[in-house]
Amino acid sequence: MSEAKALLTKALELIRDPDHWTQGQFARDAAGQKVSINSPSATCFCSIGAVLVLAPPTSLEDEALLLLEAQLTTSIATFNDTHTHAEVIAVWERAIL
Repeated sequence: MSEAKALLTKALELIRDPDHWTQGQFARDAAGQKVSINSPSATCFCSIGAVLVLAPPTSLEDEALLLLEAQLTTSIATFNDTHTHAEVIAVWERAIL
């Protein structure tokens, strides 16, 4: 498994539970308020936020996001914010395969 796919696999575990996934922001706290992805109170992440919070400071995050983007006809942010949790997870699973 490539490093990018390994990163996506870890990031997917952050958002697999719908209670830990969000739309419209990179990260939110338990009360639904916008927080930094690096905030200790961050409990929910969007597709991009989940990758960014786990990615080392290298181009690996770009490579991982490109794997997701290859499954879409729109941007990751737009897809995340306009589709259901189940649809988003299905894209992640296809990107990891």
